[in-house]
Amino acid sequence: MNAPTLCIVLVGTVAVSMLGCTHGTTPVAKPGAASAGRASEIARPELDSLRSRYRNVYDLIRAVRPGMLISRELRAATPSRDAPRSEPSGVKVFVDDVYVGGVDVLSTIPIRSIVFVHRMTATDATTRYGSGMTGGVIAITTAATRWR
Repeated sequence: MNAPTLCIVLVGTVAVSMLGCTHGTTPVAKPGAASAGRASEIARPELDSLRSRYRNVYDLIRAVRPGMLISRELRAATPSRDAPRSEPSGVKVFVDDVYVGGVDVLSTIPIRSIVFVHRMTATDATTRYGSGMTGGVIAITTAATRWR
């Protein structure tokens, strides 16, 4: 090979190997991907920073993740003028894997004992808790479950 051809082959090889090396390193996050995972949960570090501001779990969720309180079906439906303002959301609440009621129960649960809050889709909730979870579930984990 002559010198110009060798130079082109060498540059091409280096370029291809550099592309191959960068491909497997750090994945590039899609815009909004980080917040999408967090939109359905409130973990211990965030709870610790918010404990002093809110009295109960309902107030906390309503301020920080209001979308957790509404089922996907109700979000998609257009509200009618005849529908009552306090229409139930269809979301069920479980505390330490025990069913405790609807979203209104959240106002009776103090924040001090909460370790983790997770909003489950209807599909995930049905898989875990059985049929009838069409509105999804807010699953709350308390400090008491750590000692079981």
